Amino acid sequence: MTRKGNNLNGVSAWLLCFITVVQTILLSGCAAPKAGPGSSAAVPSPVGQKESVGRIDFTKAPALNDLEEHVRQFGNEMYPKICALLADDAAKLKRRFDVIIGPTESRNMGETYRERARIYIDSASLTNSLTRLERFDKIFVHEMAHMAQCYDGLFRTRPPVGWEEGIADFVRFKILGTNGWECPECNARYPHYSSGYTCAGAFLLFVEESHGSNIVRQLNAELNRGSYADAFFLKATGESLANLWAEFQKTSAFNPSATEAFKMQQALGFENGRPPKDIETRFEKFVNQNADEVAKQTLKRAATTKEFKSIQDRMAAYLYFKQPGGTADQFLASLLHDGKLPGVAKGEKVWLSSFLSFDDIAHQTFPATKRLLSGKQNDPSKYHYTVVRSSQEAGWKLERAWRTAPDGRVIEEFPLP
Repeated sequence: MTRKGNNLNGVSAWLLCFITVVQTILLSGCAAPKAGPGSSAAVPSPVGQKESVGRIDFTKAPALNDLEEHVRQFGNEMYPKICALLADDAAKLKRRFDVIIGPTESRNMGETYRERARIYIDSASLTNSLTRLERFDKIFVHEMAHMAQCYDGLFRTRPPVGWEEGIADFVRFKILGTNGWECPECNARYPHYSSGYTCAGAFLLFVEESHGSNIVRQLNAELNRGSYADAFFLKATGESLANLWAEFQKTSAFNPSATEAFKMQQALGFENGRPPKDIETRFEKFVNQNADEVAKQTLKRAATTKEFKSIQDRMAAYLYFKQPGGTADQFLASLLHDGKLPGVAKGEKVWLSSFLSFDDIAHQTFPATKRLLSGKQNDPSKYHYTVVRSSQEAGWKLERAWRTAPDGRVIEEFPLP
C-alpha cells in the first residue's frame, strides 16, 4: 500500500493514493499449452530413495509448524518426478535436501543453494489458506527444479539466467499444469525468453510441443556441460532461435504488454535479461522524464514496499500507468483535480485508494471495471466509485458513486457529472 500527497497543476487537492499491489493467487486468461501426455511424471525416478526431503526448519516461522507434513510429503512426491523430467545423469543429482521456511533476507519467494543442498522459501508463501498452498507448491517445485539442474556455478560460468529460470518454470508447468497463479505467458514483468520464468517457460512449452518432448532435457544437458550456445536450437529443431521466437510471438501466450516492456528493458540497458548495476538510478530518471505526477509519486512510494521489491514489477507498474487512455486511478485523480469528483468539493482534503493486482498490470483486458474507495479527514464515511471502460480505445467513465456509513450501510447515492 502506498500513500502520497499530491498537488496537481497547482490546485490544492490533497490526494492520498493507496495502491496495494496484490500478487494475485489465481490469474485467469493465460492461454498456453497444457502439460500433455509427454509429461514424464510416470517415468521411474533416477533418485534411488524415497525420502528426498531431509530437515525442515520452521525456526523463523514457528506458527507454520503444523504444515511440516505437507512440505515433506509434497517434496518427496515431486522431486523424483522433477529429476525424471530433467536429468540425463542421475549420478550428479542431489538426492536429499533441507527446506528452511522463514522470511528471506533478499525478499525473494524462494532460493536454492545446491552446494549446501538447501532450499529457502519465504514464509509469506506458506499459510493455511488453500490458495496460498497452491502458491507455495509452485514455488517449491520451481526451487526443486533448480536443485535438479546441476549447474555448479562455483566452478564454471553461470548459464543464461533466462534458460535457468525458464526451465524451472517449464518443470512447474509440466508437473503441476498451466492454470492458476503465474501461468505460462510473456507479459509486462517477463517480456522475453531472456527474462526467464513464465515467459521462457511458456516458450519452452511451445518449442517442445512443436519439435519433440526431449528438447528441454537436451537444453538442460547443454547448460549443465557449460557448452550452450544459441545455435543449439537450430541443431535440435532445425529452426533458429530467432525464427522460433518469432513464431511463438504469434501465439496467445505472448501478451501484447510484453512488446512495450521489452523495449523499456532495452532502453534501460538490460542485457540477457539482467538489469545494469545502476538500474535504480536509471529507472528513477526514466520515470521522472516520462511519467505524470500520479505515477511518479506512486512508484516512488512503491519502491519501499515488499510487493514492488523487484525492478521488473515497478517497470510493469510504470507501463500500466502509461497505457493509452490512462488508468482508473488517474481518471479519478483528474475528476478530483477538476472539482468533479462526486461527494468531494474542489480543494477538499481526501484520500483515494484502489486495489491493483498484477492481472490488472499484465493483462489489461476489456471491458474493464474498477472500484475505488475515498475518504475525508474527520469524516467516518467512505466514498465509493465504480468506473468502467468498454475497450482500449474508449475512455474511463464513472458508473456509480455512493457514500456508506462506518457499518457499511449505503447512506447516499451521488448524481454523476
